Amino acid sequence: MSRPQPEALAAYQAKRSLQRRGAVTAAIGKLDKAAQPVTVSGVAAFAGVDRSYIYSQPDLLAEIRRRRTTAPATLATRGTAERATVASLQARLASAHDEIARLKTENQAIRERLAIALGEAWETELTTGRKQGA
Repeated sequence: MSRPQPEALAAYQAKRSLQRRGAVTAAIGKLDKAAQPVTVSGVAAFAGVDRSYIYSQPDLLAEIRRRRTTAPATLATRGTAERATVASLQARLASAHDEIARLKTENQAIRERLAIALGEAWETELTTGRKQGA
């Protein structure tokens, strides 16, 4: 078995380090632009790196902390037409309650039909001495 050459290994590690730095930098920018919280955990998850990597890079850690203490770059505000009113939310809630009640009634009817069918099958099994469907 051949051993990897130290130069090739060093080149690979340098390339991987640049890729991870780029991914972390891009994640910081994207989270900030999307008005999402810029935290070490969030950036690490978004970039696909371990948090320990970020903690080992003082400049990246400082950038995350700086972005965390400042307001997000852009906060998208919703227009009046997009906001849900109290009345619309109450209507949706009432509709959901009605649907739940309907489903409960339907479920009870199905349970009753199943109980009757199982009872008939059991009665047939007792009178004939063999299982139904066998």
